[in-house]
Amino acid sequence: MANVMRYRRGAQIQRWIAKDTTTTAIEIGDLIIDNESGLATPADESADSTGLIGVAMSASPATDPSGTKVRILAPGAGTVFEYETTVKDKYVAGDRFKISAAQVLIQLDTWTNTIAVLAESMDASSTTVLVSFLDAKYQRQTSNTGAGGV
Repeated sequence: MANVMRYRRGAQIQRWIAKDTTTTAIEIGDLIIDNESGLATPADESADSTGLIGVAMSASPATDPSGTKVRILAPGAGTVFEYETTVKDKYVAGDRFKISAAQVLIQLDTWTNTIAVLAESMDASSTTVLVSFLDAKYQRQTSNTGAGGV
């Protein structure tokens, strides 16, 4: 994924999070997870849905020896981001998405591994969507139970 600002509108809860290592590259717009040690690393698959902590708002190349922290926007009610999807389609507000290995979103028919819901219906077929990410509490609930609850 190229450095692309994904934020579109809504509340901004910004945090500086320590990076996994100075050899891990993080780009603006990357979906960031907590690696279970409290350190930020880019998400790379739908199984990462329970650890999503935000969207990178600053870049930190792998070659940056001083790149020990990255600025993220935490998911919040009403915060909207624009992401690519794997399929060109007409999407309806409330459609659910999970993370793919390529940092794009894949539409789901179930709540299992859901990390985002469509914030706004798309009038025409598109490969970009405007989504709001679920709070980590709901991410864990949907990945563990497969039930809606949101």
